[in-house]
Parts: sequence; structure tokens; C-alpha cells
Amino acid sequence: MKRLCLVLVALACAAPIQAASPLADLEAGKRPRLKTIYSTIKTLDYFVTAKTSGVVLVFLGTECPVARQYLPRLKELHAEYKPRGVQFLGIYSDSGVNAFRMATHAHDVDIPFPVLQDVDHRLADLLEVESTPEVVVLDTKLEKKYQGAI
Repeated sequence: MKRLCLVLVALACAAPIQAASPLADLEAGKRPRLKTIYSTIKTLDYFVTAKTSGVVLVFLGTECPVARQYLPRLKELHAEYKPRGVQFLGIYSDSGVNAFRMATHAHDVDIPFPVLQDVDHRLADLLEVESTPEVVVLDTKLEKKYQGAI
């Protein structure tokens, strides 16, 4: 937990860098597609703005008891780092999760940040995510700065 906090502090204090995203440079058909609770499709670079200092991807599961245990801490981290420009995103990569189930879970456990379905598991595959809960911290160029436990 201390390491994640240190990475978040470093990202929040760093000046935002606007550059082409390695993920965005992928061919359109190979980019990870993220489905919102409204079933619209976005790419990861959509969530990086001029005010963003970093992105925290929180890989979640609707049935994962360990992820549920970490939600209070994730809510605290979100509240602390959102004002510093750190964008938190909940990612559901389980093929059995649809937009309705994802939205219901996010509502029921009161997740305060956007949640997205990793369509075709591309984002998890690209980042080599293997379990939930797992966190990936990216800079504004969407380059991985940390990956691992919360």
C-alpha cells in the first residue's frame, strides 16, 4: 500500500506531459475497447485530459471478496488524489460481466470513480493483469509506472 501511495504522490506532483499514447498508437482494431455503464465504447486515452497527472486502473471482479475488502481504501485514495489530477478507473475484465451487472455492482458497493468493461480482455492482456484486485498506475503517456497489489 505504501508503494502505491508513493507512486500516486509522484504522479500527482509531476507536471502533466501531453504526448501520443502508446496505446492510442495501436491500430484501431487492436486498441483496448472499454464499455461504459451506458454501453458506449471508449479507449483509454479518452480519460486523459490536460488536467490529468496520472491514471490508476483498478481491476475488479463482481464476485471477488478481496476486491470488496480493498474498496474502502480505494475510495480514500480516490478522494485524496482526484484533486491532484489522478484519474481512477475501475476495470472489469471478466467475460461474464455485462454493462448492467457492472453498473449494479459499482452502485451496490458505492464505487466513486468511473467503471468500465474491458471488452475482449484486451486491456488486461496488454498490461499482463492476472488477478483481481490488481492496480496498474499509468502516467499521462499511458506508460506503466506501477503494477501489483493495492
